[in-house]
Amino acid sequence: MKNVLTKLLKSFFIGCAVLSSLLASGVILLLLITPVVNDMTALHAADSLASVPLPDDTEYLGKVSCAGKLTGCGNGAECFGAILLKSERSQEYLQEYYSERDKFCTVEPQHGLMIDVLEHRKLSFNADMSADSDYFIVYTWGKNNAVFKDIDIRGH
Repeated sequence: MKNVLTKLLKSFFIGCAVLSSLLASGVILLLLITPVVNDMTALHAADSLASVPLPDDTEYLGKVSCAGKLTGCGNGAECFGAILLKSERSQEYLQEYYSERDKFCTVEPQHGLMIDVLEHRKLSFNADMSADSDYFIVYTWGKNNAVFKDIDIRGH
């Protein structure tokens, strides 16, 4: 009887150790995958804007994306995607044009390569900008899963 009880206890402790190891591995894997998922979400946001056909008299100059704590305070990662346009069209026209395709996007004049919308991250376009043209940034915040938003270490 004592021998059977010892074997049962030994099996129980081995099972607990295996279960604990699997759980810890799962948590570590989730923490490692989360930044990649959020980066991909941000890239998808930029790609979706870049895939919109350009309006007349408008030139596409580049795109950027990033994820992490980008604006405000509190916890949670954000996913940001943007494109840079050179256009003879007005900001209002471009806002209406892009809003028909992505209702959550914003169009603003862009002065220089640095993106001013982001408070906690320095991000800039890699493009040639002359002083005699009108440039616009079209940006959107990617729709990331709440789990990935909340556990991304870059969002804290």
